[in-house]
Amino acid sequence: MDVSVVIPVKNGMPYIEQCLEALLEQDFTGNWEICVYDDASTDCTVTCVEGFIPRLRSRGVDLRLSHGLESGGVGFAKNRAVEMSCGRFICFCDADDISEPSRIQEQFAVADSQESPLVFVGSNFRRFPENSTERYSKWANDLSNEQLTLQVYTSHGPTLIAPTWFISRELFTKLGGFKDDVRTGFAEDLEFFYRALDLGHVSFCKANKILVKYRYHPGCSSFGVSEDTIWNMRIDRFRRCVLPRWPKFTIWNAGKQGKRFFKSLSEEDKRRVECFCDVDEKKIKRGWFEDYDEAARVVRWKLPIVHVNLLFYGEFRIPCEKSVTNAGAADIDRILSAPSCDDRGVSTTPSPEDSFRIKITEIILRAARPPLVICVKLDMTGGDLERLVAESEWTEGRDYIHFS
Repeated sequence: MDVSVVIPVKNGMPYIEQCLEALLEQDFTGNWEICVYDDASTDCTVTCVEGFIPRLRSRGVDLRLSHGLESGGVGFAKNRAVEMSCGRFICFCDADDISEPSRIQEQFAVADSQESPLVFVGSNFRRFPENSTERYSKWANDLSNEQLTLQVYTSHGPTLIAPTWFISRELFTKLGGFKDDVRTGFAEDLEFFYRALDLGHVSFCKANKILVKYRYHPGCSSFGVSEDTIWNMRIDRFRRCVLPRWPKFTIWNAGKQGKRFFKSLSEEDKRRVECFCDVDEKKIKRGWFEDYDEAARVVRWKLPIVHVNLLFYGEFRIPCEKSVTNAGAADIDRILSAPSCDDRGVSTTPSPEDSFRIKITEIILRAARPPLVICVKLDMTGGDLERLVAESEWTEGRDYIHFS
């Protein structure tokens, strides 16, 4: 068997009918089957699915159906559906989504061409109703294969969107399936995806065509997972997989997201943060980020806030006659834009009144350099964020990581 299409479902009406109609239109020329696990539906989902068995059989496609008397949750239902299957590749299909006629053929071609037996394939998608989650869809569809393993902290889910998954059975078996001991409120797809990333030697890639119509509606299972749960999963992986190679780093965003990121770190990891950087003049003029402990009524952490522009000048030395340890950043812009500055923004003939500020600039420059975590939402700054990052010539994953 080449491909098993697995469909976990609970109360799938009225969408399950459209899902199965779309599968009837598949142009795949290999051997395939459909495995549906009904997770204790209370509507007529089972009756609807059974009605498709003769039609699929006439096309040479076997449909296997099983159902539980008690709901076990999304991860449980996915595991039970896979257990019924025998295909070399597993095509995950949500009961409320619609597969384009070429989906299985296109994704099978991509998966079968990979050298690694551990294959994780997705595809582009179209949300409907039209323009639902427009920014999210654009981000996910525009990702390159390389970015699939880099921008894994920038969304409420995996970079390969779960309704488009097409993976090798060998990978699924090696991972041991989905975590299924939590029935509700758990992001089983993100947890599975992170374990696949951690496994190593997995080929992550996309079929760069729109192969799935991804439905947006209030009953989506993803709405049952809190944003805090997903945030904590991302923080946990960042701490495990990134911070061990970052003894010191900068947080880009002295606003709400950057502060939340800092507060989510352990006390030990907070010591790695050298400073915050931003482009907001008010935050920069404030000069400092202070982490105030309400219970103890004390400031636990105090870190400088510097201008993002300082990140792009690199490391250099200005002679200092004395050490400056308590430096603000209020006058940085004036110094960097002064007529007597060279191309690095450093005054070549400083006046006496600027000498102290230049020493401050040197200290900030040495602090505010990569690596850094960018806690700014992509596609929300009119292209300014993306332009600044592109001009830096930094390497994503090594010099910076997006976390938003």
